[in-house]
Amino acid sequence: MSGEPLWNIAKRVSVSVAALHRHKTHAAGAIVKAAERREEAIGDSLLVGMRRVQQKAWELLAKMEADGDHRAQLRRCGRPGGV
Repeated sequence: MSGEPLWNIAKRVSVSVAALHRHKTHAAGAIVKAAERREEAIGDSLLVGMRRVQQKAWELLAKMEADGDHRAQLRRCGRPGGV
């Protein structure tokens, strides 16, 4: 696991050292998988948030264009990847 002595972990989580030793190999794998799933969930959440921001930006741009306000288009022209 992390290199921390089993007796320290056992004391912290109220489990016997023998139980930790018995389950050490598959528990380590389960911990790694859980950490990977957590990272994926965080990434998915960030992606959803970014898509929401992008959608709002497109809505605002459409409204500005419908209102005849072309300032946003002019600003985009001056940026890399603009137009």
